[in-house]
Amino acid sequence: MPEIGLISSAVIKRAIDVSGALFGLIVCAPLMLLIAIFICLKAGRPILYRESRIGLHQKPFRLCKFRSMKANNSKFEVSVVSVDDARILSFGHFLRGSHLDELPQLYSVLKGDMSLVGPRPYKTLHFESLPQASRQIIASVKPGLTGSDSLMFIAEDEALKGLENPEAIYLKFFLPEKAKQQIQYIQTQSNRADLRLILKTFRVIFFRRSHQNSVCYLRSIYERQSEKRPAKKGSL
Repeated sequence: MPEIGLISSAVIKRAIDVSGALFGLIVCAPLMLLIAIFICLKAGRPILYRESRIGLHQKPFRLCKFRSMKANNSKFEVSVVSVDDARILSFGHFLRGSHLDELPQLYSVLKGDMSLVGPRPYKTLHFESLPQASRQIIASVKPGLTGSDSLMFIAEDEALKGLENPEAIYLKFFLPEKAKQQIQYIQTQSNRADLRLILKTFRVIFFRRSHQNSVCYLRSIYERQSEKRPAKKGSL
């Protein structure tokens, strides 16, 4: 009986994913076309930024975003980006801040590489920085377009602003907390909770206060864990 319940829950979750992704792609198609044309006119090709991410059962898949950074740069493949990174295009701040750059991932949900709700997919470098036990739990479900961790870390770029080494700070302070939240989501996941997270996502994205709360939360993590360390240039 428990197995039947799990199968039923998985079927319902997939049905929500397919219907939600189809609805999103249809409704957002005109907007996505306008964004693609704007990027092409203002920054040229490529329109999409593609990179490998870790998916279900640790199998890599190709994740796509609308391009928000300069492509003619040898350091375009970056691990972590802060909001003041010079490689972000002038309109890229709006795309990243509004998360409109993530819209192409609706196709990944429809394809089955991602779910509407789940832990945000990791870059290989970040995933391999986690303990093995954490990696196994996180990769036991499909990564998500949104989730409890992505909402709490929605202003990650802003929280890293002004820091000398954003990547090192992300790996040392932010990544462990993000993984902790993802594991908590997986252990308590339900389709009802997923629907609540989908609704909450719209509220968080469109209200500036949510971004400010995220910045405060992330900076508190950094300050709390580094308060006993000597102050360094660029510290908060």
